[in-house]
Amino acid sequence: MVRPSNQIPARFSLRVDNDLLPALPVHLSGHEAALVVDHAPRLERPVRLLVDWDGGGHTELAASVRAVDNDGHLTHLDLHGVGGDWRPFLEWLGSRASA
Repeated sequence: MVRPSNQIPARFSLRVDNDLLPALPVHLSGHEAALVVDHAPRLERPVRLLVDWDGGGHTELAASVRAVDNDGHLTHLDLHGVGGDWRPFLEWLGSRASA
């Protein structure tokens, strides 16, 4: 049984080195993501997808850039790991998958 999440994401960001880019997810699963960004990082570059929760806390998803489309505005990521507040992310992801 999937437990509904009581938190929703307040903000998504993509951390590339010391830069923090606002991001809009168009696809997000447990192992991959597609994000709209102002300018995409280079292919195969290690990045972190940050999720800030409306109830406080955040989740960090370690990732690498798999592909870039739409003139550098759509970034496809392979997700490799989760850190920070991982429980709200898994609950939110599970409730979206079962909806």
